[in-house]
Amino acid sequence: MNITASLGRAAGEGVSGTSSGIGYIDLDHVVLTVPNLSDAVSALFSFGLVAAPPQLAGRSDDCVPGVRHLVFETVNGHDDVANMIVLSQPGPPAPVLVAASPDLEATRLWLEGRGLDNGASVSVPDRTWLDPTDGSRQPIRASRLSMSPSAPMMVNATHADAIATYHRAGFHRHHFGIRRMAGVSIVAPDGEGVCNWLAEILTGSVAQLPDGSFITLTRDCFLRVLPAPEGAIGPVVTGITFEVDDAERYIAALNPKLRGTAEHGDVGEYHFNASPFPGVAITFADVRALDVLRGH
Repeated sequence: MNITASLGRAAGEGVSGTSSGIGYIDLDHVVLTVPNLSDAVSALFSFGLVAAPPQLAGRSDDCVPGVRHLVFETVNGHDDVANMIVLSQPGPPAPVLVAASPDLEATRLWLEGRGLDNGASVSVPDRTWLDPTDGSRQPIRASRLSMSPSAPMMVNATHADAIATYHRAGFHRHHFGIRRMAGVSIVAPDGEGVCNWLAEILTGSVAQLPDGSFITLTRDCFLRVLPAPEGAIGPVVTGITFEVDDAERYIAALNPKLRGTAEHGDVGEYHFNASPFPGVAITFADVRALDVLRGH
C-alpha cells in the first residue's frame, strides 16, 4: 500500500467508534455479483475462503436461491455488525456497500433531510441457517433501507434483529489463518469528495496517501478511494482486503499455481488481481500491514 506511518496516524485520529449522524455503526457487508455461485464458492475455497451453508427459506428446508455468504469473526468483540460478503447471482449491476444502523427510521429521516432518501425500509423475508457445528436452526431477520443514487456514493442500511446468528463460529470456518474482511478499495472520479462522504456517514477521518488516494478509517475497517481515470464512471468497488494471521504463512499454504499469481505488496501483504469476484481484486494482509494503516 506504500502508506507511511505518519499518514496512517493522521487517518486514525478522531475515530470514535460511535454511530454517525446518519446512525450508521460501521460497514456491515458488501454485496458482490458473481456469474455462477457454485463456481465462485469453489474458487474462493482455493483461497481459503469458506462459504457458509445456503440459507433456508423461513422454517422450510428449501434453500434460498441465488445467494451465498462469506461470514467472518467479530472485530475487537464488536458484535453489532455482521462483517460479511454476500455473493449474489444474479445480482446488482455493481458491488453494493451496506452499513449497520440501529434505527432505520432515524437513518431515513437523516437522508430525507438531505434529499437522499429512497423510500421506506423493507423487511427481508425470514430465513434460517443450519449451524454445521451442531445442526441447530438459527434465525435470520433483517430490514433494509436504500440510499438515493444521487448520493456521492450509495451505502445502503441494514438492521438485523438476529445479529448473533452471524457470529456463531460455525459460519466462519475459513482456512490458512483468514480472520475477517478488513477493508474495501474504491475507484471514484472525485476521490476526496467520496472519501469525505464515507467518513461523514461512517464516523471516520480522512487522510491523503502518497499515491494520491484517500483513506478513511472507521471503527473496524478502512475504505480507500483511488482516483479514477479521466472519463471513468464511478464510484466503483475494485478491491477487498482480508486480514490473515500471518501473510507469509498464508501464501505458503496456497497451491503453487495460485501462489504464482500473487503480487507481493508491502510487508505482510499479498494481492491477487485475478479473483473470483469479477472486477474486484483481493488482498490478504496481516497485522503488520494493517497497523501501518492505523498509524502504529
